[in-house]
Amino acid sequence: MTGKIEKRLRTTTLVLSACSALYGMSAQAADLGLSLGYNNPAQAGYGLNLIAVWKSLALEVGVGSASASSSQRKSDGNLTLSGDIDLKYLFQSAQWRPFVEGGFHTGLGAGSNSGIAIGAGNPFVGGGLMYWGSKLFGYAGANTDAGKELNPFIGIGFRF
Repeated sequence: MTGKIEKRLRTTTLVLSACSALYGMSAQAADLGLSLGYNNPAQAGYGLNLIAVWKSLALEVGVGSASASSSQRKSDGNLTLSGDIDLKYLFQSAQWRPFVEGGFHTGLGAGSNSGIAIGAGNPFVGGGLMYWGSKLFGYAGANTDAGKELNPFIGIGFRF
């Protein structure tokens, strides 16, 4: 029971930290971009990511896999989405921006007979280098879950 409580407290702390960071950044206008990434979201194979970039911070939300299934009964279907949310600290505000990041994996499941479930967990940290051009951007780096193996990632996208 104590393990479940600790996990929920850790997840709640991460979510509240991200919300407070967003609240602090909301006074400034963010540059937005959309990217296609490999291993971004973390450990997801290929993914689609929305990123908001401020002077020294960036918030990225990604969806890495989606699956749908149904059973013989037409009223019994399931949808599952997985991805991540991460916050990047950018060391420079120039075109080339080294960064460190931290985030957590997310998931959403919905079933016609089971309802909706949302979860967040498995925190990760990492770092890399971002190129933030006038129309296009790209990034490369690596992250790790709880000090385990390094997972390289790379992506390219366009700015709105």
